Amino acid sequence: MLAPIDLPPSVQQVVGFSLHPDGKRFLTSIGKIPYDLWMLEGWDQPQKTWLDRLLQR
Repeated sequence: MLAPIDLPPSVQQVVGFSLHPDGKRFLTSIGKIPYDLWMLEGWDQPQKTWLDRLLQR
């Protein structure tokens, strides 16, 4: 029998799969990386250095 598994969107990968001998249970591991979004206002942009101007970055 196949059934969907509802995983959160933050799951990056599913690794490994082990089925129990009774065929009713399984074990797996997931990689989950938390993300943060930071928005900063009022910060001055760094000024170009003489080397940046020379290399035209």
